[in-house]
Formats: sequence, structure tokens, C-alpha cells
Amino acid sequence: MTKLHAHIKGISIIGPGLNDWSETQRIFSGQETWQGAPTIIAPPEIVSPRERRRTSPAMRLALNTALAACEHANADPKNTVSVFSSAIGSGSVTERIFTALDTDLKQVSPTDFHNSVHNAAAGYWSIGTQSHTASTSISAGDFGFGVGLIHALMQVALQKHDVLLVCFEHPFSGPLHAARPLGDAMGIGLVLSTSGLGPHITASFDQGDQQLTRPNHLELADKCELNPPARSLALLEHLALKKTGTVYIPHSFDRMLKVEVMP
Repeated sequence: MTKLHAHIKGISIIGPGLNDWSETQRIFSGQETWQGAPTIIAPPEIVSPRERRRTSPAMRLALNTALAACEHANADPKNTVSVFSSAIGSGSVTERIFTALDTDLKQVSPTDFHNSVHNAAAGYWSIGTQSHTASTSISAGDFGFGVGLIHALMQVALQKHDVLLVCFEHPFSGPLHAARPLGDAMGIGLVLSTSGLGPHITASFDQGDQQLTRPNHLELADKCELNPPARSLALLEHLALKKTGTVYIPHSFDRMLKVEVMP
């Protein structure tokens, strides 16, 4: 595969003890001590109060992550191509639907049915931003960040336009949690561009014996290791510290992404 290039114009993160990118930068640099508090997810202001009431926790996480990345990049959400990547989508919605189907009446809430589709986050985003640009929704299990990143980079190369990548997961809370534990909720957002003053990354496939690159902040890595977006933490650490280097991110069971970072 030809190497794919992009400048990173905007970054956002919402996770356990990680409320925004500025705070995360201070934690990675050692200026602030990380407190592994539960992830805080505020109501998404980008959609109307009526739509806001219908959103699931996962959708709120995705929308807030997307908006924060665009704000950091000073990018217009309405005109930015988007890629949303999640392994399970709205887990709480899935659990309620399964519970309803296990009853005699089998009555599924229309709102839950509406929110159960995997591109619900992209739908709410397009409504909230009044965007008619292209959007892709990806489900790639544990490889969600790697697959989402390579797709976003391909869109940058093809569209010659800013592309928003959002990788998010909100854990199950009921019986499905035992089958698919995810740890705390986490969302990672990047705005990628063909040009700019921000850091530059180059990505290519590597089929060697490389393993996932973990950040030097091992306590944070251990806390978040079950969550697919956390596979971006070493990349984010390089970006926070303005550090040149190479990180490896899984793209599939037998293929890694080699991501070279240049501040």
C-alpha cells in the first residue's frame, strides 16, 4: 500500500479522568496527575433538546467528541467529511431491545429501534450540523481505531478535504458486559487535512512481528486497555509531547498500521 499522509488539525478525547485534549496533554507531559475518575459525558449541545432526549450515552459521547475535535481544528462541521468507528454502537440500546424481545409482548421501543442502527451517530451529527457531506460508519471490533484511521486517511487523499475521524465506545452495563467488557467509555476525535501547520503523520501497513505500541503512561494504558479507542493512546502521547517517532496500531489480526509522527 502506498503511504498515506495527513496533517492533524484537531484532536479531542473524552475518557476516564480525561475531560478534554488540553487536560490530556498536561497529563501526558507530567504537569498534571491523572485521576482515573469515571468518564463524564455532557448532554450534546449540537442537537435540539428534542433530539437530545432521544440520544443514548454512546451517541452523546460520539457527538461531543466530534464537536470538540472540530472546534480544536477550527473546522466547519457542516463541510467536513466524517468517519465514525465503533465496535458495538449503542450498547445500552442493544441490551434494552434484547430484554424486550425476551418478554411475551416483545414490544421494542420505537426510540430504541431508531437508535439501534450502527450509523445513528452519523445521523445525529448530520442533523445537528446540517451537513450533507459524506459520512462512513465502521464496525471493526477491537481494530476500530486502526481501520477508522486508514479509512479517514484514504478519504483525505481522495477528497483533498478535511476529514473528521471519531472512534468511540460506551460499555454494556448488563449481562452483555461479561461477554464484551470494554472498561470505561472513551471517545477519540481527529481532524485530518492535506495541509496545515499541525503535526504530520504517515501511515502504511506492516506485516512484521510488531505489537501495539503502548504509551509511556502505563497506568492510563492499563486502565483503558479493553477499549478499542485506547489503541490510539501512544499516538496521542506523541502528539501531546510534540515527539517524533513511530507507533504501531493493529488494523486486523495479522496486519499492523505503522504510523510515523512528525510534530
